[in-house]
Formats: sequence, structure tokens, C-alpha cells
Amino acid sequence: MIRTTQILQQQSRRLLANHSINHCLTRRSYKTLSAVKAHLERWWSEQGDQVKPSYVRGVIKNFHDFNQCSKALEASEWMCEQKFFNIFSEDYAARLHLVETVLGLEEAEKFFESIPENMRDYSVYDNLLRSYTKSEKTLDKAEATFEKMRDLGFLLKPSPFNSMISLYRHLKKKDMVKKLEREMMENDVRFDSHKELNVLTILSTCKDSMYSVWNYIKKRGKMTDEEYRSRISYLLKLDDVQGAEKLYEEWKPVGPKLDMSIPSLLISRFCEEGNGSKVEELVDSIRKKKIGMLKKIIAKNISSNLKRFL
Repeated sequence: MIRTTQILQQQSRRLLANHSINHCLTRRSYKTLSAVKAHLERWWSEQGDQVKPSYVRGVIKNFHDFNQCSKALEASEWMCEQKFFNIFSEDYAARLHLVETVLGLEEAEKFFESIPENMRDYSVYDNLLRSYTKSEKTLDKAEATFEKMRDLGFLLKPSPFNSMISLYRHLKKKDMVKKLEREMMENDVRFDSHKELNVLTILSTCKDSMYSVWNYIKKRGKMTDEEYRSRISYLLKLDDVQGAEKLYEEWKPVGPKLDMSIPSLLISRFCEEGNGSKVEELVDSIRKKKIGMLKKIIAKNISSNLKRFL
């Protein structure tokens, strides 16, 4: 792993430092990108079979992470052209994203049409959909792509829904937002990360819709401190103080330390309103939550110690 990292860093530094390559960052025809390819060809001629596809993918990622998408596109194109590399659908998906970023949507559509049918999997269609949902001008294409993904059975993850919800929200199509949120819950679409949960929450267009999403989230498992914090903060921004208080009451900290940033959200709000009695109630609740945490920790320690002697 260390050797692989060293190789990727070395090649990335060489490519990033190459003065002639820096002139390739201007917008040009898809067919004329070649400077990075020339460097990769030399790398291949020197290293041969030691140049693994994973190394090249790492170089592409490094370029992308450093916002050098033109160079990343050249490297991606070079890898896809080589007969000695096995190309996967993820490689096509990454290249589709780079083509759209560097050369625009029209070129990305042309590239998509060139992708073999057996390589057009979820990741490829998801990238295409994201490209279409960036503008209201391509709403029809976004909806057609979304329906195509439905036909192919690709609507099992939240990303396509989030993309369409974002576009519909921008267009103020609340009915369509609610429809997609309802479809997600009815079809038990599984979230991949807390980030996607938060994205869906923010995209909710009204309190009722938002609460239905949160109730769905709670059914899937215990909410983390981070999730409680973000939701209480969001409710306070909507001036739903009562809802924020109720969510705070549901919060049961695990420990070993109490996350004071959560009650502090409400304390700050009540101080702004000059509501001293509410501040006192919160301070008292913090004390009780701390006591509850200590009791759990003590009980856990006693239980583990008893097991040692049994």
C-alpha cells in the first residue's frame, strides 16, 4: 500500500509540474487532448506491466481532487484506450463526469452514446442524471433518464432521487418533491450515508414533509448526536422552537461525554428571546441527562467486572 501511494504521488507530481501540460488547460476539442497521454505512454514504456490500472485510476483521482479536471480527462481517456487494461463501468462513469465538467453537456451526451450497452450501469446513468439536473433547461432529459433508470431497476439508492428532488425544488414543484419522497419511503430506498440523509432533509419543502422523512429515518435505526444537532438547528432556523424542544427531549446521549453543542442551540435561542425560565429548564435537563449517562456507564462497568469473576 505504501509503495502504491508513493508511485501515485510521484507520477502526479511529475504531471502537475510539467510546464507543457499546463498549457492544456484551455477549452479545446475532445479529440486534441494529448499532453498527459504522452507522459503516460512514456511511463508505460519504462515500467511496462508494473503500471497497474489502479495506479492510473489513482492518478486520475489525484488530478480531480486538485481540480485539474482537464488532465484527469486525458488520463481517463488514455486508460480507456489501452487494450491491456480491463475497463469497468465505473471507469466510464468517471470519464463521463470529466467530459461534462471539461467539455460540456453536449460532448458528455456524445460520449454516453459511445459507451457499450453492457457498461451502462447505475453509476453511468447516475452521472448522466446529475448532469441533466444542473439546469431547468434539461428537465425533460432529466425526467426521461430518471424513468429509464426506473425501467432498469436502478432506483434503489438515494442519489437519483436527491438529484431530481433538488431540481424540482428549484422549480418550486412541491407536488413532485413530495411524490418522490413518498416513493423513497414506500420502496424502502436505503440511504448510503448520513450526508445523504441530511441532503434529503434539507430538500424537504415543508415541515410536514420534513417530519415524515425524519420519522422514516428513526425507524431505520438510532439517530446519532450529529443528526440530532443538525435537525434541531434546522428547526430553529424555521422558527419551529416547539419542534426543536421535542426533538431535544427525545435525545438520549450515549457518552462518555455529553455533547453540549446540542442543548447550546436551544439555550442561545432562549437567551435571544430573553426567556430565562426556559434556560433554567434546559440547564436542569442537562444535569439529568448527565446523571443518566453516568448511571449507564457505572452499570456497564459493574456488568463487565462481574463477568470477569463468573
